[in-house]
Amino acid sequence: MNVKVSPSRQKLIDGATRALLKDGVSGTTTRKIAEEAGVRLATLHYHFKNKDELLFAVLVEVTHALEIYLDDEVKPSKNINDCISELITAIWKLVKKTKDLQIIQIDLTMHAVRHQDKYWIAKQQYEGYVLQYQRILKESNSGLLSNDHLRVLAEFLLAGTDGILLQELASSSDARSQQLLERLIEAGQAAAKSLACIQNGGPPPTLRP
Repeated sequence: MNVKVSPSRQKLIDGATRALLKDGVSGTTTRKIAEEAGVRLATLHYHFKNKDELLFAVLVEVTHALEIYLDDEVKPSKNINDCISELITAIWKLVKKTKDLQIIQIDLTMHAVRHQDKYWIAKQQYEGYVLQYQRILKESNSGLLSNDHLRVLAEFLLAGTDGILLQELASSSDARSQQLLERLIEAGQAAAKSLACIQNGGPPPTLRP
C-alpha cells in the first residue's frame, strides 16, 4: 500500500496525533488540531470535511506504518510456527516503543463504538490490523491454511496481543507480559495446527492433560 499525502495534509495528520496525545479524542477539536499543526482552520477544512475524517487519516497512517514495520522486522519464512513467533515478538516490541500511540488507538476505538455514526472508524481500524496480521502469516503459509483459516488465526493473535496490551497498560509487569506472550505464541501455533487438521478433513489434535 502506497500512501502519498501533501505536506500540508501531513502536517494536519501529525498535528492531530499530538492533539490526541494531549487531550484524548473527546477533548480534541479541529481548532486544537490546526493549532498543533501550525495551520489555519480553513486549511484543515480544505483537506478534511470534519474531525472524524481526519481521525480516520491518522488510523490509515498508523496502519501503513505497521505494514512497513512488519516488513522490516519479520523475516520471510516457510514455517508458520516461526512466523507466529516472530510476528508476536515484533508486535510487542512495537507496542513497548509506542505506548502513547496504543492509548490513542484504544481511545479512538472506544469513542467510535459509543457513537453509531462513528462505528465505521472502529471497524476500519480493526480490519486494518487483522489484514496486516493475515498478510504476514500468508507469506509463510505455504498453502497450509486457506485464507478463511488464516483470518481466524490472525484474529486470534490480534485478540491475544490486544488483551495483553490492556493488561500491561492497567498494571505494568514486563515479566508477566513476557510469560503471556510465550503462551500466546504456543496457543497460536496450536491453533494453526488445529485449523490445518480441520481443513484437511481430520479431527483437531487432542490437547494433553
